[in-house]
Amino acid sequence: MAPGAVLKRDPLLVLVAIGAGIYVLVVLWFTRRGSALTPDAIDYAEAARSLVRGEGATINRIFFHLGLFPPIRHPLEVHGNLQTLLVGGLFAAKGPLPGLVRIPSVVFLDCLLVTAFLVARRQFGWLAGLVAVCVLFARQDLL
Repeated sequence: MAPGAVLKRDPLLVLVAIGAGIYVLVVLWFTRRGSALTPDAIDYAEAARSLVRGEGATINRIFFHLGLFPPIRHPLEVHGNLQTLLVGGLFAAKGPLPGLVRIPSVVFLDCLLVTAFLVARRQFGWLAGLVAVCVLFARQDLL
């Protein structure tokens, strides 16, 4: 299929994809320095740093901390290991920078936006696709 054929056939999909791409760039630009990370993102970053160091996907946990006990190394217990592996690859390539931790989740959100648009449009029409994208844009907990 020629590159112009997609634009002629479905310009709304192209606009959603471009909008999602711009969203990714803007979010990554504004969160590149000094933005607070969620507790899960901090755990992913620590596990990724441990992977790069060759210690496995482990994190420090301090149970019943009163300032008297040393930290205990644990395997990562949050969600799947894909996020940790992707962040670990970024850390291996660029070093342990806090701005790199958000990149996989923002890219996943971008893919989710385009997929939600495609599925909703196919099932219910183009307006439902746009509503699905707007609902996902409004959710702050997806980042």
